[in-house]
Amino acid sequence: MVLLSAIPPLMLKNGRTILRGFQWSRSIRFRAGLLADRSQFYMDLAYPFFGANREGSNVSQGARNAFWLMSMTVGIKGAYVCVKAFSETDLTDDLRRSTSYADLARR
Repeated sequence: MVLLSAIPPLMLKNGRTILRGFQWSRSIRFRAGLLADRSQFYMDLAYPFFGANREGSNVSQGARNAFWLMSMTVGIKGAYVCVKAFSETDLTDDLRRSTSYADLARR
């Protein structure tokens, strides 16, 4: 069995976080950005999403535009609830309860 997940067990920074995690304030900014101007939020998010903010990165404007277009097809409520679940759900115990070997792949 291979488990693939778009999110780590817990995104928020605390004593149990496996990865670096992020501060609660970032979750609040994501939600505020969605509510204030969803279109601009997705335009701005596309840049770090693809790692275009890294030195030597070469992410095309077309890829960022495609991300924006797909993101805009999501309803505002679904997007807001997704950010909430993404930032607040702790899946650590679920991962520990797995009885099969799980290979965690990270780039």
